[in-house]
Amino acid sequence: MAIIKKAKNINIQVTNNYTSISKVSHEESEEVIIEATKQNLELSGQKKTILQGFGKEGTIDDRDIEKDEKKCYCNRDFTPNEIKDIVIALRKGEIIGSTVRKTIEEVNGIKKTVFKKVSLSVYNMINTKDLLFANQSDIKRAEHLSVDDSTYEKVTDIINKLLKTYDINSCIRKIHFIAQAYHESHRFRATFEGRTEANTPSNYSGGYHFQGRGFMQLTHDYNYVKYYNKVYGTKENLKNKKFYTEKLIPFAKLLATNIEYAFDSAGWYWKNDDEVNAIGVNMNLAADQDNTLYVSQGINGKVRSPNGLKERIKYVADLKEIMKYENCSNKKN
Repeated sequence: MAIIKKAKNINIQVTNNYTSISKVSHEESEEVIIEATKQNLELSGQKKTILQGFGKEGTIDDRDIEKDEKKCYCNRDFTPNEIKDIVIALRKGEIIGSTVRKTIEEVNGIKKTVFKKVSLSVYNMINTKDLLFANQSDIKRAEHLSVDDSTYEKVTDIINKLLKTYDINSCIRKIHFIAQAYHESHRFRATFEGRTEANTPSNYSGGYHFQGRGFMQLTHDYNYVKYYNKVYGTKENLKNKKFYTEKLIPFAKLLATNIEYAFDSAGWYWKNDDEVNAIGVNMNLAADQDNTLYVSQGINGKVRSPNGLKERIKYVADLKEIMKYENCSNKKN
């Protein structure tokens, strides 16, 4: 295959009978012409290519190549484009209200003002759209990720890292994990629950200082101390008041402000190596059963109807469609 570094034009001409691809380096070429049969034409990364012979000009985007080459999400990383597409699709798929919009329509040659009722989705919320965490401003909370850590590149890198670390490696595991994290992080918009001391629920062990934080909203001081011990390899406990005040409370804030802890804590809770979730199992095994109620109980509490169960069920269903779960090579019939 030719190495093309600085060519200004890349022309691909389709012929009927043969393929002829230049094998020389074109580091300084002004123009490169590649002749190929339609059947053997290879397009592997040129973001803008003029298609001659198909009767049209077109653009080959990396996303198109990704979709063609990556049919299933098992045992592979997400790309930033894939995460972005998932977030946008989930947000657009969740209707939260409606509004009336004025439009001008022409009827029988006469222009008329028409008022139409249109649906509003999460995507339409003020300053939300396709933005993540600190890069959208309608839900800025006292503790949050930095703007630099709220890009799709950074978020995708850290998601891929935690998925590998905690064996969230199949389509169905990823679907359930993302659905739960999407709900818990207020649709990829917050890593801090944002409660005040006055409105913190009385059943939060440790109170205000140990409200929900991170990608999966870790809550309660007994969970925070277990995660602290996991991070630092220690054996601290809640009886040590000096540790509790001087180390554990400041550490808790890192789960909302430090991207590594915000996302790693979610994977740690999910895998349940330190026996922290409500159903007492590795959530990968729960996800393998494809039972959203069971998975939601592990995240939100072993109750008959976990908070937001209806939304969690919808997110799983939407993700199966968005990620084309029917094409999964490991899908169980």
